[in-house]
Amino acid sequence: MSTTAQIEITVESGKTYKFWVHSDGYPRGVISNLIDTDELEELRRALGVEDFYDPFPSYFYEINLKQKLIKIYDSIYGYENKTKLKGELLFNGTFDEAKIAWK
Repeated sequence: MSTTAQIEITVESGKTYKFWVHSDGYPRGVISNLIDTDELEELRRALGVEDFYDPFPSYFYEINLKQKLIKIYDSIYGYENKTKLKGELLFNGTFDEAKIAWK
């Protein structure tokens, strides 16, 4: 089954970029492709993300490249705007902690 995810990546300058994963957006799938890099394009390729917008992701990720931190949220349905919104925070930690937690 295809599980989608929205991934926000914040680079050293503080600018945030939004991408989407359209297959294997589960935490275990995304974390297994997470690499320790400061380069946005290198991480993009490793994660296999796309620019295509999906209003109904199953998971949300916030990745900070400078601090090497990742937050993982599940999603809830937003009735007002008929999209999915960030739900419960499932994980908040470093890249290394994420790799241990989501083996």
